[in-house]
Amino acid sequence: MENSLFCKEKLRRNKYHRKKSGYVRKNLNFLRRFGKLCASMNRIIFKINILLMLSGLYACANQGFPPGGPEDRTPPEIISTEPDMISLNVPTDQNVEILFSEKINAGTVAKAVFISPTPGENTEIKVNGKRLLIRFSEPLIKNMTYTITLGTGIKDLHGNGLLHSFTLAFSTGAQLDHNEISGKVFAEKPEEVTVWAYFLETGSVVNPSLQRPRYITQCSSDGSFEFTNLAPRKYRLFAVDDRIKNQTYQIGRETIGVTSSDIVFPEDTTFIGNKFFRLTKRDTSRLRIVQADQADRRHFRIRFSKPVFPTDSTLRKCRLSDGENHTVQILDLFFDEEQPEIWSFTTVARDSGRRHLFIYSFPDQFRNFLPDSIRFDFSGIVSADTSRPALAEMVPEDSSQIVEQNSPLKFVFSESIDTVNIGDFFSLFRDSVAIDNYTCRWKNLTTFSIIPDSLWRGLTWYRGRLDTEEIKDFAGNLLRLKKNEFSWRIIDPDTLTSISGRILDEDSAATGPVCLQLQQAGRKEKVKQICLPDTGMYRFDKIFPGKYFILGFRDVDKNGIYSYGSVVPFYPAERFFVTTDTILVRSRWPNEGNNYILRK
Repeated sequence: MENSLFCKEKLRRNKYHRKKSGYVRKNLNFLRRFGKLCASMNRIIFKINILLMLSGLYACANQGFPPGGPEDRTPPEIISTEPDMISLNVPTDQNVEILFSEKINAGTVAKAVFISPTPGENTEIKVNGKRLLIRFSEPLIKNMTYTITLGTGIKDLHGNGLLHSFTLAFSTGAQLDHNEISGKVFAEKPEEVTVWAYFLETGSVVNPSLQRPRYITQCSSDGSFEFTNLAPRKYRLFAVDDRIKNQTYQIGRETIGVTSSDIVFPEDTTFIGNKFFRLTKRDTSRLRIVQADQADRRHFRIRFSKPVFPTDSTLRKCRLSDGENHTVQILDLFFDEEQPEIWSFTTVARDSGRRHLFIYSFPDQFRNFLPDSIRFDFSGIVSADTSRPALAEMVPEDSSQIVEQNSPLKFVFSESIDTVNIGDFFSLFRDSVAIDNYTCRWKNLTTFSIIPDSLWRGLTWYRGRLDTEEIKDFAGNLLRLKKNEFSWRIIDPDTLTSISGRILDEDSAATGPVCLQLQQAGRKEKVKQICLPDTGMYRFDKIFPGKYFILGFRDVDKNGIYSYGSVVPFYPAERFFVTTDTILVRSRWPNEGNNYILRK
């Protein structure tokens, strides 16, 4: 029995070990195969690491630009044209092909190609790689010189534009026109401005809002422009920031510049240069009076529809009358430079009853005129003037410490002052000692200046006092002031310098003052303005060290403001110049010999 049990247990154990041995063999086989796989993978990884290391070493030894090469910053160039430059007897069915040095961005072409004279509206302009193709929808005109100008807006595939505009000229006749016009546009972004030329026939009206130009050229980045191969005719030019690129001037939306004269080529002249433009956005609405009111028996105001700057002759264009058409004397006209659309008048005392104000025609700065005359009626006012005048402005400001030695002291009141019955109303002190080496001068009934008879003393405090008991308006109201004493310190004269030179004019028959504006580089506002009665020597005194440039113009209308002219009806702009280089001045080193010419 025991032997039988022993045999069964032994058989069971042998069976178990055989089964376990089978499992072990299977596991061992799996491990052998897995080991071989890992060894193979290790060899592959080792080889990859070797390759990566070698490529890294190669890269280190051969440093340079990433794949694709260096960034393309080279502008495209013109390689050839068909027809060739200055070709003659070109067939009237000729198409144009221009080859560039590299592929061109087709989206930049349409608005940067200018064809003169203007062809049919359906002219096809397309790009095929490096080639620009122009197919005319109508036959070219016989015996006509054509120019095709490619603007700097044409760019390659990397955004590089033409460095300069390019003009292809050819003729459908036996000769090529050679007349040229050049000049410069002064604008913030002159490269976006195009200059338009129109044939000017006798009695014709040129309106760039309705007519497309005969010739077009684009300005370069410095504002210079050039027309070539023009017919020997009379021209009118405009400079336009044609934002819509439709070759039509959009009034009030686009800026435009007018020349100082039309262009006529004399028989022995084929080149006319120095045609300059200043651009402005024009307001062509008619000048109107939108409001008129009376404050009291001595004052009334009118408000224009836009700013208007009065001149010396403006007061003569205004007349006030009573109900029986008797003239009421206007004593003074005052306007605030901050609100030049509002004019304030002072008259003799008026009784009750209706008043009629007549204003006769005069223009705004864009030569938009009032109607021949305007009449405004005021209702009767019986209230007396009880409003006290106040000090509206003082230049330099109280406690200023940068007053120049020759600077006048200017005081502006809020209304007209009775200067006839005024007494000693101003006192001046230096170091607490009263002085009288100055002149008091009234510019008008609201403004007076204290002008030194000799230079103010440098590095010295001055103190001024207004006597409020002496300063009255025409109704007898006393001046109202919070304080009546003011002080100023004169700067050290050794820190200042000057700029001087001579102004000449090519037009010996020209008349009118010459206004010069001094501006500091990097700033838009003018530092100083002087107006010479005619050409000759000029001098800007007592200026701080720095870099400056000068803008000068012939003030034909004698209002001290540059006139941009008028588009329709045409009125030329005033001739001007702008210094191309900045004028550098240092302390105590006057910069002399800065001579400039007003071109015809």
